[in-house]
Amino acid sequence: MYLISVRSILQQPHVSIPILPELLGESFTFYCNGRLMPGLRDTDELYELAHEFPIHSRSLARQYVHDVHEMLNQGILILITVSCLNHRIWTGLRSLHYLHKD
Repeated sequence: MYLISVRSILQQPHVSIPILPELLGESFTFYCNGRLMPGLRDTDELYELAHEFPIHSRSLARQYVHDVHEMLNQGILILITVSCLNHRIWTGLRSLHYLHKD
């Protein structure tokens, strides 16, 4: 039920955002800019956690729609995962913004 509601909130007409159960991704931790960061591997892509919100918070999900659309417009790879408690929005580590990140 929640997977369908998130998909309907975040889908754009010309863009498909992958949504998968979080258990299907492989979690890892990586070091970036002096901090340990949560990461996720799905098939051949690596992602960094960008946002996390409770599964029951549809209004909070709507707040992130602008962020997701902005990232997509910048060419940033997006992945959304769903667990029994949370939705998480992940950004691709190979996306262009990482080439210019300090």
